[in-house]
Amino acid sequence: VWDLLIVILGATLIPIAGVLGTNLLIIRKTFVQVLIYLFVMICLIVISPVLIKYYGLRGGFYSYLILTAILLIAYIIVFTYYFRKEINHNEK
Repeated sequence: VWDLLIVILGATLIPIAGVLGTNLLIIRKTFVQVLIYLFVMICLIVISPVLIKYYGLRGGFYSYLILTAILLIAYIIVFTYYFRKEINHNEK
């Protein structure tokens, strides 16, 4: 039961990150999105094998949740940065 909840929680983070990604696309920050996905891919290469080795299939669930959380956090940080930068630019 907990495994399914972990997958569902991870799956709910993806659309939120998608909305932020769309906003970055609108403000033409596609290269930043590439960097975010490269960062998540590096995290995937590091985290997933370790968790799967120690926890098996459950480790795959954990790595999915962790990586979707990393993706969302990265999008929040980058989007907040560019949003504040734009606000500061408009105030001048």
